Amino acid sequence: MKRPVLFSLPLAVFAVAAVFLLLSCSAKEQVATEEAPPATIESLVVLPVEIQKSENGYDTATTRHLETGAATLNAMLQEMLADKKGLQFLTENRKESMLADFHGNPQATARYLGQQLGVDAVLVTLLSRYSERDGGEYSVNDPASVSFKTQLIHVATGTTLCLGVFDETQQTLLSNLFSFAKASKRGFKWITVEQLSREGLHEKLNDCRYTAE
Repeated sequence: MKRPVLFSLPLAVFAVAAVFLLLSCSAKEQVATEEAPPATIESLVVLPVEIQKSENGYDTATTRHLETGAATLNAMLQEMLADKKGLQFLTENRKESMLADFHGNPQATARYLGQQLGVDAVLVTLLSRYSERDGGEYSVNDPASVSFKTQLIHVATGTTLCLGVFDETQQTLLSNLFSFAKASKRGFKWITVEQLSREGLHEKLNDCRYTAE
């Protein structure tokens, strides 16, 4: 039987001191990278969130969770990108209809859809894990966990303009002393998988110049 994991404020205070001590003794190495000139993107289509295929398949419960996660991320994408000009959302039914006579790998498929719709770029989102917390805000047996990838593909060249990977299982502050800011923002609570997904999707969209707020 698993023991519930608790957040403890006294321990959190101790952890804060440890974080500042560690930060004062170390510095992150900055690596300079040369970026290619930005592409001109005036129109973009967002594809429905896909569930990553598994060689051994998924059991019924996992499949249900992933389907719930895909629907949740689709709704979040529409909410977060609703004000973007030149952007459209492709429904699953229309996507299947457009691909009736096409067969190709995921990148070729995205480009094909973009060409048919006459847009400059295609946003693909692939979900591989979506697990709800088992417990409440202050005590859990298992924390929320989500993993997904966002990829913005330039239709004309097939180039990946932006690639974002979010893979997180919420941890206690003592398990990851450098997560104090994140834990503080969450009120030192165990959050739901929907909240975790929202944080991750917001972060990845804002990391890309073409989908940032």
